[in-house]
Amino acid sequence: MGAFSFARKSLQALAAKYNLQIERKYEFGEFRLDVLELLVEQSHPEDPNFFFIQVGANDGEANDPIHKMIRRYNWRGILLEPQPNVFPHLIRNYQGCDRLIFENAALAKKDGQMPFWMVEGQTGLGSFDKAVLHRSGFTDSQITKATVAAISANALLAKHNVSRVDLLQVDTEGFDFEIVKMIMATPLRPKIINYEHLHLPDVDRAACVNLLGSLGYKMLQAGPERIDTVAFLRNHH
Repeated sequence: MGAFSFARKSLQALAAKYNLQIERKYEFGEFRLDVLELLVEQSHPEDPNFFFIQVGANDGEANDPIHKMIRRYNWRGILLEPQPNVFPHLIRNYQGCDRLIFENAALAKKDGQMPFWMVEGQTGLGSFDKAVLHRSGFTDSQITKATVAAISANALLAKHNVSRVDLLQVDTEGFDFEIVKMIMATPLRPKIINYEHLHLPDVDRAACVNLLGSLGYKMLQAGPERIDTVAFLRNHH
């Protein structure tokens, strides 16, 4: 057995011991099947009443997982982004989409203000958990603290008279499980939920799956890097 084969088998055995799997990565490019988009297409996205909430919308650039669908179907929806320096870019990047509501706020357990950690020049890495930025390789000298507006799920829904959510998109750099819990604590049950699990501790990943599973959702890893989880509620009312 060659040295490479021996090393590969050793790594695979070690990974299996911890219930992990090592596999070769290869790209499909423009032919990649997007599970989120596939589920959306099965959920009547052209319905004029289709409604979404995006928590952590960032600047609305085209690499956002639902950016193209928002424009393609002219959806109604709410986009929340707490970073004051990013929010104007979000509005500008959706110029001409007159069915959107923009909230310069974070979804939180209660209304008010919350501390928020950011890295200058890294608009996609803001988090309520400073440790998330540390794990991404940034030091205290690179991290700045801000105070952002916060709104509770019930206040958000009441403010905009929301009675239906077809798609919940969440990307909050480690706060995703908390967001899912907040929405699940309301009477609404989005048909599709797409959230980033990358920064969640293993215990929170499992807890989020168990919570959604107990409510009837089925789930699958999604996204080009498989760092998202997409959940689908088949019997949606």
